[in-house]
Amino acid sequence: MINKIKMAVVVVALAMVMITVPAMVNDDEASAAAGPAGQMKLYVMGDNYSWTTQTLSAYNAALAVEGSTYFQNGDDLVDYTYTYEYGGVTYTNISPDYGAINTFRGLSDSGSDTWNVLVYRGGWTAGDSALGWYKPFEDWTVDNNAYRTANVALWYGNIGSEGIVIAFLNLYTQSNATIGLTAITAGSDSPFKHTFYLKDNLGVGSLDGIFKYSPSSGVVAVGYGSDASLALLNAVGYGSGGVVFDNVNNTPVPEFEGYSWMLTLMGVGSEDMGNDTWRFWTINTGPSSAPVYADFLLGAYSALSNAPLSIATSASSMTLVYDEISF
Repeated sequence: MINKIKMAVVVVALAMVMITVPAMVNDDEASAAAGPAGQMKLYVMGDNYSWTTQTLSAYNAALAVEGSTYFQNGDDLVDYTYTYEYGGVTYTNISPDYGAINTFRGLSDSGSDTWNVLVYRGGWTAGDSALGWYKPFEDWTVDNNAYRTANVALWYGNIGSEGIVIAFLNLYTQSNATIGLTAITAGSDSPFKHTFYLKDNLGVGSLDGIFKYSPSSGVVAVGYGSDASLALLNAVGYGSGGVVFDNVNNTPVPEFEGYSWMLTLMGVGSEDMGNDTWRFWTINTGPSSAPVYADFLLGAYSALSNAPLSIATSASSMTLVYDEISF
């Protein structure tokens, strides 16, 4: 097994290296129908256990809250990314607390009174994650669908009141029903369309006949999903001839060893060759003709224009190259 700590150093170092991506076979440059997708229903409790609601177009619950009329000047949620310094260099990472409430409707946590989150998955239960990781898409199945919901409720008070809060919310939803998940559509006009340019510079991988072109010459794969990792899975399938992701921690956060950490693609993955030389898949946004090295894992990106990190261009594409690089 590859030493993951060493691999973390390589991932950080790669961001400082200029990667040259060769031209690939390009049999399909069909444009994606870039646009937003996702619908969420936000419930907010006021005085005396009274509720109101809004339905919004949103990629996740954090963006739904920020896009609602409940969100006031001075309100604040934790941002998608944060910066930190290491060895005198400033880096950017994705926050596991993305969407956590600092201030909402002018109220911040005070003593035993806090902002609390309820999510609907056949019934209302307490949310155990930050708002940004709740998404309304049918393909968002990480950790047995733990973060998949189209309905989120926010209430301010003592957590000990949760039972009565849910009781009043259930009464309210009898006349203000919850909504269903957003389906992933396919086709040339789908906003979920992602185009992948796959290139094995070393000629050691295989697509097991899924595509008619040789991996050593490069292939174009099209998949549909609410983020790039799910679209790649849709495009090439799961397993030795497709893609294998490692998410043993069941975290929804696309960070090191987190959601969408790719073990293998085309049957090959990260490998320490010794003498400061590694083989691994480089991830780039954009087509093979103009790739830009990606700072984050595939799951951080989406072709949807309302996603936090959108690659919604005319092609909504990413380029993945398997190569051997010395540091």
